[in-house]
Amino acid sequence: MLTGRFPHSIDASGRIVVPSKLRDDLGELVYFTLSTSRPGIEGFTAAAYEKLAGGYRDYYEEFPDEADFFFENTFAVTIDKQGRALLPQQLRQDANLKENIITVGQFDKILIKNAEDAAKPVSSERRKEVSILINARIRESGN
Repeated sequence: MLTGRFPHSIDASGRIVVPSKLRDDLGELVYFTLSTSRPGIEGFTAAAYEKLAGGYRDYYEEFPDEADFFFENTFAVTIDKQGRALLPQQLRQDANLKENIITVGQFDKILIKNAEDAAKPVSSERRKEVSILINARIRESGN
């Protein structure tokens, strides 16, 4: 499971150093695409990408434009021996990434976003509300 928050930067060539704590779980091949839920770029493990791509394949007739957008903006990138990944220029521009970024582990993917867009603190009251909701859903699902 990918978790944690790692501030770093994009070098002049457009590469990032993938934090070592994330590399083992990500694998050598990462699928980078524009995030659909927030500003930034998401990097999926091969298994997570295959699952997501399969969903687009299954619903292509219903959502062709969305599937086309997803596949047009997805790039397979190999992490080199120094732990670096080249973020395609098109993705960096479309995500409006600047030099200082944060990589956040999120389940089976990473989110790369501008450092200035770091998550704002969540109140203890809101954390408690979400915790109660998630725990209720877990109980309902039988897990």
